[in-house]
Amino acid sequence: MAAAPVRTTGDDPSTLERALAFLAAFAVGVGGLVTFLVLRPVPAGAVSSRSGPLRLALRAAAPAAVVVGLQTVLVTLVLATALDLGAGRTVAVAGAVLLAGLALAATNQALVAWLGGAGRLVSLTLLALSVPGALAGTAPEVVRTLVSATPMAPATEAVQAAVLSEPVGGAPVALVVWALAGLAASVLAAARERSAPPARVLALAAAR
Repeated sequence: MAAAPVRTTGDDPSTLERALAFLAAFAVGVGGLVTFLVLRPVPAGAVSSRSGPLRLALRAAAPAAVVVGLQTVLVTLVLATALDLGAGRTVAVAGAVLLAGLALAATNQALVAWLGGAGRLVSLTLLALSVPGALAGTAPEVVRTLVSATPMAPATEAVQAAVLSEPVGGAPVALVVWALAGLAASVLAAARERSAPPARVLALAAAR
């Protein structure tokens, strides 16, 4: 599922709207990345905690969800003001941005939980590739194909559809799938950390 490209030439009146929608999705993607640069994807002390893996993963995800909520309010206000959106479109944009942010944050959490610093690098690389990937005239086909297989594709598509009042297609479903898959991977990472021997726990902590 490739995101609708942002074209930089021509007289298409939707150019600005598509560009701003992409930037909104990109902004919440950066928010999820930065959150798990600062915070651990699995709470410290998980190995000795009495909480189950699901509760541990949700506890680690809570700050990211708060960041996504704050970003949603800010980004929606910016888009509504810049594009003079009506009430209906503003609500749709807020929903799309929120869902995109949660899916991207959950994916970041899972990558960092399993890969540590390498997971952060993967997230950063995919975000960086999404920029030329959104500009069809400047991105190689291989880049667009790669980005289309990441949650940035449905995130951009969902926000663009809300901004332009276009059919949203399967983007929201794809984002829900990404969010649930990310949460499931984080739960498994929490379960792994709880059952890891002390030396492995120290190694995992050092990698993060």
